[in-house]
Parts: sequence; structure tokens; C-alpha cells
Amino acid sequence: MAGLRYKNNSSVLIKQDEKGSYSPNFADAQFLYQYDFSSKLNISFLGSFNLGQFKLVPTNRETQFGTLSTTLRLNVDYTGQEIDDYQTAGSAVTATYSPKPNLVIKFINSYFSTIERERFDINGSYIFDEVDNTFSGENFGVINKNRGIGSYYNYGRNSFKYPNLCF
Repeated sequence: MAGLRYKNNSSVLIKQDEKGSYSPNFADAQFLYQYDFSSKLNISFLGSFNLGQFKLVPTNRETQFGTLSTTLRLNVDYTGQEIDDYQTAGSAVTATYSPKPNLVIKFINSYFSTIERERFDINGSYIFDEVDNTFSGENFGVINKNRGIGSYYNYGRNSFKYPNLCF
């Protein structure tokens, strides 16, 4: 038996407040094979591989929040990108020998590995304003007062590798 899957969530992510180019791609494969040498001896192999990649190039974000009396707006412009990779692989080989009806001898050998990398350099510049929310006024939606401006920088180089062989 074998199975393959592929998934891309970009249509869901573009609905967020943070606008940009999203590219999330995920794929995996599974494989199971069993061979019977006789009624007393068989061998089977199970394999699995999972690959995920996420790319983001953010451009801007606008969020409006507050109360009925005070409405605030946060505008952020971004530069930079994020690229994340995830790989997981696993396999097992099983040999089963049953010389008697009430005796089963099994040998199982398995392997598991995961590799993860997260790389991002994102710079954000923001403006935080108070907005006029008087419905009857002609200034509805106009900025009343600037509450602050600033910027931030988010940087990361994270890697993780874990191979494991079991007997």
C-alpha cells in the first residue's frame, strides 16, 4: 500500500490582517509492504516521509480596535522574509517468525529523523493612531491624534536535527 498527499494553505492565510506573499506547502508519503515467505515467516516494511515549507514575504498590516468611545488603528509596513523547512522521515522493518502456534518471535528495527530550519529577517515600521469614530460627523475615519511611531526588527536562525536508529 502507498499513499501520497499534498496541501497548500495560501487561500486561508491571505485573509489575515497581515498582507504579503504566503507560500505554505506540505507533502507526505507513506508506504507499507509485507512479504510472506511461508506461513511461519514474513517480513514487512513501513516507511513515512513528511516535507513542509513555509515562505512569507510580508508587506503591511492594518488593525483597527478599541471601544465605542475610542477607536485605535495600527499600521505596520514590513520588509524582509521568513523561510521555514520541516522534514520528517521514519521507517521500520519487522520480521515475524512463528515456529509453533503459540510462539511468535519478532525482530523490529526502526529509524526516525527530523530536520527543522527556521530563518527570518523581518523589519517592521509602525504608526499608532486614534481615529475619529463619530458616525454623524464628516470626519469619520480621519486620524484625531497620533499615539506613537516606531520600528522593530525580528531575526532568527533556528535549526534542529534529530536522527534516531532503534533496534
